[in-house]
Amino acid sequence: MTISTTTSRVSYTANGSTDVFAYTFKIFSDSEIKVYVDNVLKTLTTHYTVSGAGESSGGNVTFTTGNTPANLEIVALARNIARTQATDYVENDSFPAETHEAALDKLTMLVQDVDNTVTGDIFRFSESVTDAGTVTITKTAAQRASKLLAFDTSGDLQATQEIGVYQGNWAASTAYAIRDLIKDTSNNNIYICNTAHTSSGSQPISSNADVAKWTLIIDAAAAATSATAAATSATAAATSATAAASSATAAASSATSAASSATSATSSASTATTQASAASTSAAAAAASYDNFDDRWLGDKASDPSVDNDGNSLLDGAAYFNTTNNVLMVYDLGGTTWNRTTPTSSDQTKINTVSGIQANVTTVAGISSNVTTVAGISSNVTTVAGISSDVTAVAADATDIGAVAAKATEIGRLGTADAVADMAILGTADVVTDMNTLGTADVVADMNTLGTADVVADMNTLGTADVVNDMNVLGTSGNVTNMNTLSGISANITSVAGIAANVTTVAGISANVTTVATNEASVNRYSDEYTISASAPVSPSEGDLWYDSSNNVLKVHNGSSFVAVTSATSGITDVVDDSTPQLGGDLDLNGNDIPASESVKGFSIAMAICL
Repeated sequence: MTISTTTSRVSYTANGSTDVFAYTFKIFSDSEIKVYVDNVLKTLTTHYTVSGAGESSGGNVTFTTGNTPANLEIVALARNIARTQATDYVENDSFPAETHEAALDKLTMLVQDVDNTVTGDIFRFSESVTDAGTVTITKTAAQRASKLLAFDTSGDLQATQEIGVYQGNWAASTAYAIRDLIKDTSNNNIYICNTAHTSSGSQPISSNADVAKWTLIIDAAAAATSATAAATSATAAATSATAAASSATAAASSATSAASSATSATSSASTATTQASAASTSAAAAAASYDNFDDRWLGDKASDPSVDNDGNSLLDGAAYFNTTNNVLMVYDLGGTTWNRTTPTSSDQTKINTVSGIQANVTTVAGISSNVTTVAGISSNVTTVAGISSDVTAVAADATDIGAVAAKATEIGRLGTADAVADMAILGTADVVTDMNTLGTADVVADMNTLGTADVVADMNTLGTADVVNDMNVLGTSGNVTNMNTLSGISANITSVAGIAANVTTVAGISANVTTVATNEASVNRYSDEYTISASAPVSPSEGDLWYDSSNNVLKVHNGSSFVAVTSATSGITDVVDDSTPQLGGDLDLNGNDIPASESVKGFSIAMAICL
């Protein structure tokens, strides 16, 4: 056969039920195809079986019972031809075309596999880059330990960049390396070191002389200010609710006015009943939403929790803030592990959206008492049903009856069973009091405002199930606090999102970071014993190294002073390496003679002694 395509990989998005996935390229045996589910390599016969080996059109991969990929998982099939040559030609024997073509096919497939690896799986420069420089790493494992891959000032690859670690609270006279993290105890702000230096002065970092050597990561001070502002808003909302209740009590009107407005009051009562029911439903939903949120956001913890705040099993996606490492952690139920996390670009967009409507969220949180008040009047509505004695009292009012008689049509409507039942409800003392309250000028003005088309449209929007559910979630005290906190650090979150690639890189070398943390004493010792500066280190110890950047000379302390180790330009470590040696002083033969002519290492030395 011929190889007319370079396709050697295929991927699918699973739907949770399909367990057969086709591959369209040739393989010679079942073991020559790799199967991945969400980047996890699966095992032949244990997780899947293969059909179609040897067929030029390919075949199928069938997952075994219990191993069907879940919905939205990515299934990837990749050819992996064995790196062996099994064709054996016997001298003077026949030369079968099929056997020869199969061998050529295998070689072509191997070349394609290697090409896929070189062009798709290995970090490399684009063909358009003509100044890639030196990309060969010459450092030993010991020299590379606890270092990052980086490009030097010439653009060449090197593995000498130190990794910073969390150093705890900031302290003066401390050597900090690039990417070291510290906490400013004066305001709880978190900073990352951008320039290696030895600290001096005092906190806060924002007014320290070395502030330019630090980058603010978490602005805890601003978050505290936001929390204070939220508390002030809540107090103001509570004051407004109290004032509204006082205004309602002072606004009672007469029973005659209520009777003349019976028709409209009946409609209003029905609306009030409906709204009270909706408010009660919202309150129950809010309670359920709070419990649901509390099961997912566990607050601040010093270490990974094994259960949620109610003592129940952890939910997938549950999160908490680790105060030991000052990092946000998220729970992976599939792996039953807590993982470090930072916002993705999509999550950052959502956070920015919430930050932009913080005023609305604060407003919703501030009227929670009003919602509770509405839910608490359901018993009053029920009480209205027992108003038969009030109806009798109304019958004794002849003047009012005459007025009512002129409303035959309206009376006909009121005489229906439903209307009678409604009026019985309206006649109770509590409802009369409520209607008196509703009849005050302030309340009437408020209801007129609420009755406008725009407000009705807004309330209809707010009354939809999705929005009610969203407001219940947002209205919980914990969520309000968290959103106020997020609002205060929106700039920092945006900054973290901007370095997502760097964070991902650090996450990928977590083992190295852990190694550095474990060997912190050695790292600190290295920092203490090796210095790069224009002037000699203060209070050195014997054996300390100092690179004199003013003269470009590496020096070592011999116990009394720093002396040069070697030339920084020519690298002379032995006299024989110097083609033009010169003595820096008189030569003391120490009682020995130098022959007039001597051969040293193949070179003839002639000496003339002048007296």
